[in-house]
Amino acid sequence: MKHAHPILFAALALTVASILISGCKTEPLSIKGNPVQSFQSNTFSMTGIFLDRYTLQKRYGNKNNPFINVNYLITPREFMVIDLIVRAEDQDLRLDVNKMRVEYATQNVTPLNKFLLIQHWNQEDQQDRDVRPIDTARKRSLINKTLLPDKVRISQGGSVRGLVVFSANFPKTGEAVLTVPVFNASGKLIERAKMKYRFELSESL
Repeated sequence: MKHAHPILFAALALTVASILISGCKTEPLSIKGNPVQSFQSNTFSMTGIFLDRYTLQKRYGNKNNPFINVNYLITPREFMVIDLIVRAEDQDLRLDVNKMRVEYATQNVTPLNKFLLIQHWNQEDQQDRDVRPIDTARKRSLINKTLLPDKVRISQGGSVRGLVVFSANFPKTGEAVLTVPVFNASGKLIERAKMKYRFELSESL
């Protein structure tokens, strides 16, 4: 019996390790109702489209997709991805991505900018022996092409479109409020646009 304890301990350690490595995924965020929300004013119009996991896979693929996070059992984190479209109606406008936020339950989350999201995947991919440098490069390229830059200027009559990515251990049910401050050309706040999204439990995709 003296040798039983080390064997049992090793078996237990192997089981825990396999769980962590395989990535026990949490349930993805699932929208309840319309994923497309809009905000309209005399100065600008705005549309925010929540992209669920199926849509993200359809757009950017299932492999090396930088907008689908690897959710582990101990530290489950989900990406909430919004496709944001803003049109300036009667004057030039400015957006500051770092001042956008999502309020969900007790959480108040600001977006990951390009640098932070690229850094996240650099760290994740370095720990995964199956990920090749070309895979990390593809993620970096997609992030640079699709995420909104930190500072955005929109000329009168023009529009901008890009992704905004939030990361947290989001509840799977409830209402999230996206707030997007909009500024004039001199940096004065015009209005805080708010759009609401409701989520419900769903089976993993």
